[in-house]
Amino acid sequence: MARQLDLTLRDGRRRPRLLLLGAVGLLLVYAIAFQGSRGLWEPDEGRYVDVALEMVRLGDFVTPHLHHQMTHLTKPPLTYWALAGGMGLLGRNEWGARLPHALAFVGTVLLVWVMARRLVPERPELPPVVYATMLLPFVAANIVTTDTLLTFWVTAAAAAFVAGWWGGERERRRRCALMWLAFGAAFLTKGPVGLLPLAGMLAVAAAEGRGGLRDLLCWRGAARFVLVGLGWYCVVIAREPKLVGYFVGGEIVERALSATYDRNAQWYGAFKVYLPTLILGLMPWTWVLARRWRAGLAWLAPSRWRQAAREDSVGLFLTAWVVVPLVMFFLVRSRLHLYLLPLFPALALLVGRELAPRWRWSRKVLVALGLWCICLIGLKAGFAAVRVDRDARRQAQAIAALADVARYDEVVVVGLDEGLGLALYLDLEVEFVAATEHEWLYDRHPYWTSTLLAELEDPERRLFLVSSRRFQRFADIVAERGLEPRRFGTVGRAEVVELAPRPAQLSGGST
Repeated sequence: MARQLDLTLRDGRRRPRLLLLGAVGLLLVYAIAFQGSRGLWEPDEGRYVDVALEMVRLGDFVTPHLHHQMTHLTKPPLTYWALAGGMGLLGRNEWGARLPHALAFVGTVLLVWVMARRLVPERPELPPVVYATMLLPFVAANIVTTDTLLTFWVTAAAAAFVAGWWGGERERRRRCALMWLAFGAAFLTKGPVGLLPLAGMLAVAAAEGRGGLRDLLCWRGAARFVLVGLGWYCVVIAREPKLVGYFVGGEIVERALSATYDRNAQWYGAFKVYLPTLILGLMPWTWVLARRWRAGLAWLAPSRWRQAAREDSVGLFLTAWVVVPLVMFFLVRSRLHLYLLPLFPALALLVGRELAPRWRWSRKVLVALGLWCICLIGLKAGFAAVRVDRDARRQAQAIAALADVARYDEVVVVGLDEGLGLALYLDLEVEFVAATEHEWLYDRHPYWTSTLLAELEDPERRLFLVSSRRFQRFADIVAERGLEPRRFGTVGRAEVVELAPRPAQLSGGST
């Protein structure tokens, strides 16, 4: 009898573990399915992958480069390290480039579940299901940017905070130190924006007074954050002190306050970008928060925050995590859809918290969610069939069909802002140059390394991609060096060209 009871208890403990392992396995399949079926889309995906490939080619994992002659410090290196690792594991292909994003998506879902066990104990499985089936997080995991990785680290920081704050007094400082370690990784992924969700934690800690703030802002956590989050900045600034002005002035102040980067900087830009992102990105759960819009507006009143500080610390934490960064995103003048992604774990917890008291896993609900997941996977598969003008894979295939790319050392791009993704497919460096000296001085493009005439001084064997609209100007410039363009054909908006000595010069040299 005792042996039978022991076996029953063991089986009871084993079954939840098997269910969890099965759920994680399905989640991995769900995240990785068709992850590499689509080519890289220019310019963003091509740029991130190009920098990661340059790190491996140059053997320099400290200073990111677009080309061996050009550093690229607009983002810290953690995303590039992850991409290089993914391609090192699965090869130089889209599967390897997007593997870190699929794993980060899976990790974020699991971290939402870890938080839900404390914040939504009556239905802890619901918030991770909500997050996994939201449109924006799923689609974002198929796009090579910093945002999915940033969301993972932000959620890891939040999970550490939740485990410490709602897990007993002894756990607070130890977990808060882990929280700052995760914030350091978030900072190393995308800079200061990784700290915005800290607002929810500060709100909860401040509601407890000095003791709460002291636990949150512990010296051990600060030391870990400085080491992980600021260590890389210290190294590159030590190499080049002028970068202090670039990081502070260019990457923080200018992005926040100016329209230099042309990212929906108009007064209505935030509404144009962020309202559709919230409405569509939350699908199929938009209705849950939409019907609570009156309750959401109540948070505009200071009395609601004071009441939450006294009575609902969980609601205060989750709402501040969403509202404070959202207000800042509306105020700054650089606005893109994926900027909101780190808020979606909190939104998933809010949705789960709202639905938990009356939620039932009926057959109708399971079938509906299953069909929705199939649609999401089908959407990702469909991306591969959609013809996109800036698909680097198709561009590379067309170029390889026209020219023997193995004969060249690099691809030089003139008059276009696309082509970085070619490095993955053609196994060549990609360099961007200004057509004229005037452009170099007055129309500086962030990718340019030099002018066309200066580039011709180097001895490399080059294949040129030249804007079709500017081809005649290109021909006139190279003629100054006694060269003429030999066209292989047209690919999209570009002429595929190599340079050869002009016939007159050849005949003159033989006499």
